[in-house]
Amino acid sequence: AQYTPLGAASQALAAAWFGQPFPATELLVLAGWGLVGIPLAARLFRWS
Repeated sequence: AQYTPLGAASQALAAAWFGQPFPATELLVLAGWGLVGIPLAARLFRWS
């Protein structure tokens, strides 16, 4: 679950909440999902 968007986001938020070190891995996972998901959504989404 660490490499899914929801898992990475929840781990990053938990790290921020409890004052743990910067969650670089989780933020890189979220950025990767964004880099893949945004162009894919722009390509496939249609108003119809």
